[in-house]
Amino acid sequence: MKKALLIIVGVIVLLIGGIEIALTFYKDDIKAIVDEQIAANVNADVYYDFDQLSLSIIRDFPSLSVKLGDFGVIGKAPFAGDTLTHIDELSVSVNIMSVISGDEIKVDGLYITEPRLLIKVLEDGKANYDIAVASTEEAPVEETEESSDIKISVDKWEIKDGFVVYDDKSLATYVEIEGLNHEGSGDFTLEVFDILSATSAKAMTVEYEGIKYFNKTKLDADVNLNMDISSVYTFKFLENSVKLNDFVIGFDGWFKMPDDSYEMDITFETKESEFKSLLSLVPPDFLEGYENLETSGNISFNGFVKGTYNEEVMPGFKMDLKVDNGMFKYPDLPTAVSNIMVDMTVDNEDAILDNMIIDIRKMHLDFGKNPINGRVRVAGLTDYDVDADVNASLNLQELSTMFPMDGLTMKGLFDLKVVSKGIYSETKGTIPTTDAKMTLSNGMVSYAEYPVPMENITVNAEVINNNGVLNDTKVNVDQFDMLVGGEPFHADGHIYNLDDATYDFTMKGGLDFALIDKIYPLEDMKLTGKMYADIQTKGKMSVIEAEKYDQLPTSGTASLENLTFTSVDLPQGITISEAKASFSPKEMTLQKYEGTVGKSDISLSGNITNYIAYALSENAVLKGNMSMYSKKFDTNEWMTEEEEATTVDTVATTEEEIVAIPKDIDFKFNAKLDEVLYDNLSMTNMVGSITMKDGIMNMKDLKFNLLGGTFATNGSYDTSNPSDPKFSFDLDIKKLSFKKSYANFNSFQAMAPLAQNINGDFSTLFKINGKLGKDMLPILESLSGAGAVSIKDAALEGVKALSKISSLTNISELNNPALKDINFDASITDGKLNIKPFDFKLAGIPASLEGTTTLSGQINYNMKMDVPAEKLGSSFSSKYASLTGNSTLKLPFAITGTYDDPKVGMGDGETSLTEQVADQAKEQLKEEGKQVTDSAKVVLKKEAENLLTNLKDTSKNNKEEVKESVDEVKDAAKDALEKINPFGKKKKKDNDSNE
Repeated sequence: MKKALLIIVGVIVLLIGGIEIALTFYKDDIKAIVDEQIAANVNADVYYDFDQLSLSIIRDFPSLSVKLGDFGVIGKAPFAGDTLTHIDELSVSVNIMSVISGDEIKVDGLYITEPRLLIKVLEDGKANYDIAVASTEEAPVEETEESSDIKISVDKWEIKDGFVVYDDKSLATYVEIEGLNHEGSGDFTLEVFDILSATSAKAMTVEYEGIKYFNKTKLDADVNLNMDISSVYTFKFLENSVKLNDFVIGFDGWFKMPDDSYEMDITFETKESEFKSLLSLVPPDFLEGYENLETSGNISFNGFVKGTYNEEVMPGFKMDLKVDNGMFKYPDLPTAVSNIMVDMTVDNEDAILDNMIIDIRKMHLDFGKNPINGRVRVAGLTDYDVDADVNASLNLQELSTMFPMDGLTMKGLFDLKVVSKGIYSETKGTIPTTDAKMTLSNGMVSYAEYPVPMENITVNAEVINNNGVLNDTKVNVDQFDMLVGGEPFHADGHIYNLDDATYDFTMKGGLDFALIDKIYPLEDMKLTGKMYADIQTKGKMSVIEAEKYDQLPTSGTASLENLTFTSVDLPQGITISEAKASFSPKEMTLQKYEGTVGKSDISLSGNITNYIAYALSENAVLKGNMSMYSKKFDTNEWMTEEEEATTVDTVATTEEEIVAIPKDIDFKFNAKLDEVLYDNLSMTNMVGSITMKDGIMNMKDLKFNLLGGTFATNGSYDTSNPSDPKFSFDLDIKKLSFKKSYANFNSFQAMAPLAQNINGDFSTLFKINGKLGKDMLPILESLSGAGAVSIKDAALEGVKALSKISSLTNISELNNPALKDINFDASITDGKLNIKPFDFKLAGIPASLEGTTTLSGQINYNMKMDVPAEKLGSSFSSKYASLTGNSTLKLPFAITGTYDDPKVGMGDGETSLTEQVADQAKEQLKEEGKQVTDSAKVVLKKEAENLLTNLKDTSKNNKEEVKESVDEVKDAAKDALEKINPFGKKKKKDNDSNE
């Protein structure tokens, strides 16, 4: 037996050793299999360091130890980039003999080091932990045999230095736990067993519906449970305690988990009675230096939760809190907050929330010699039955003797008296009869960081209702006055008729925004400057709801001085050195506006309408008609950047985002801008009309100078669909440099590469439209347009296609020819520039050209030239020797390939040239024949005249002489005929000698 056991152990050791060897020598193959299984079963990006995977039986013999390091899961859409979990090290130790026996697997230990867990649930219930790939296989047929009953026991589990975030938008719940340490043990092979656990956290934050119930609270919990899993999971609380900061609470009772619900009967009570333990729960933002407080007094806190919780019902509960003779005092300050007495109950024993009672029977504390005393009882959560009586009197200056107020000084006498009794019901139109008054006299607030205090603060406000009818409630702010930096500020107003809330407010004076930021810090933004206003406004809620904003009387004036504003969304910032405006219900008149937007200066004046609707309604459109002037406007800083999500082992990158025109503005600007910067271009002397409406910017009669040329345009920039921005322009350009256009416009570089080799200017009337990319540059494949181009005087330099034609013809003038008075039509379709046929002179030689250039750089052009024979080189002269004199040859050229590597051929070449030579030879012979015929006619005419003369002089009877004369004429005619037919082809007829 001993020998057999040794053999078994040896085999196991060899197996484990074999696995370790396999992990070393077949690492890549094993990793590929693991990756394949992850991809097939997990809808997320899983990363792990395979080199940190290790198995060992020697380290924890006789247990098998498995370690995996640097493991994590990153979500996919809609959680792309979110790290669901990251674990620095995961270690499991399993008793190898228990695995062999198969009856019970004993896990000696499960250890997780530095886990990071982010649980997110969206408003629609989608959760980032739902990453299992849905199975496409049919459910297996249920087996008739009993399934194997394998039990698993865990001797110990442990989590070290964890960080957990639970962010549930569907429940408006946020929990963050930092520095989490947890350990526990339990024998899960039993149906009834004890679980012993200890948990601690450096800082715990719990927020529900925007309210923080715990903020960076320290947690220590020893929870021991008896667990019964025989039928219904049941947990019984044994010895346990939960410590939040210094507040310790214990639990007793049980918790069950039947199907689709939870049942419970749990009681709780404090295990510490000192008042200081309760103060430890106050967030440090409100109670600095808690650890050093001098305190006295006792507390008791207890209650229960009993009943069933599911989607339809909730358990009943009750909580009692009592504070007796509480006191706290900062050791460095002379005055204590004393006589703190609280007797409070929250009661919902019948488990009906609408019947819940919050009863603060007693609430009293003395701020030095200033008492606060009151009671508040609220019954019900639908119709609130209220009974409250609160009185408070505070000398604000004395607060500095009780609380640390470094840099803050307050003065003034504050009084609050509230008596309210009755039922608040919105459906019934009732409100408790109420007499509430708040006053502050001789108030002052000063911050050491801000040299100008708020002084002479006087507040008189009240809420009055004498009969319990909601509509008869009045809210009066009879006086709100203060002096800030020598500038008085006054406001007063009234609200009444709450069924249709009617208001009447006035505001007059100056306001320093920097002071507001000190009193109430503006998150993610900075605002400075001063506002002066004298505004009166009246209205009714029914008018606002009916969106009849022109019936809201609002009038007055307002001005701003030295305003600066920056925020996360507007890092470029805006400034207003001076602005003045007047108001009426119909419009706001901006009389003057001088300031900057980012680096750009701007001046505005004009009218803005519908401003009240825009301020009060989500769907209203702000309308305006403005005049705008800027010396220098830089559009580049408004090319927004969007940061891409980052994942593990990636670096954050940014990409440009399209600048969208807001759809809720309808503005017209008559603009004059001395200089506008766009990318690396500078446009000067810009004038024209710009309108913005429905997400589209239209430009009318817009004129400016650019790259030495003048531009006039009508066009639009359309971002009504921000994901598919478009543009359309009618361009009238005069005297624009070819080379500067090529250097600055990507469309020229792609479609008109010849521009880089032209010294000179061009003018054009051209219509063009297309789409824009996120870099605010045209997407070349989308361009479409047509127009005419004219060139007055220019010169070509270094055009490779012309150099090849020059080499072919030996016409040197074609290397760098001049261009004069050229006009042609062009169009852009399907990513091609199309040049329509046109005639021109190239180095003084008549020519014609047509063809296309594609975005990929391919060219396909046909050019014909009427070349004088004497200009052709020796290669042409020797081949076509019959061409002499002033003959002209039409040479066809086919230009293909790319612009940088053109291929030049002679079109249909040899055949065309041969036909031209033959035709010109025939014409030459025909001309020579005509000249000979004309000469013969002259000779014959002269000989005929001589014959007639001789005949007249010869006697009719002298036949011999006549015959001699006729023979002479015949010989002359014969000589003439031979000259007419130089090729020796004589036509003879039998009667020639008789004619």
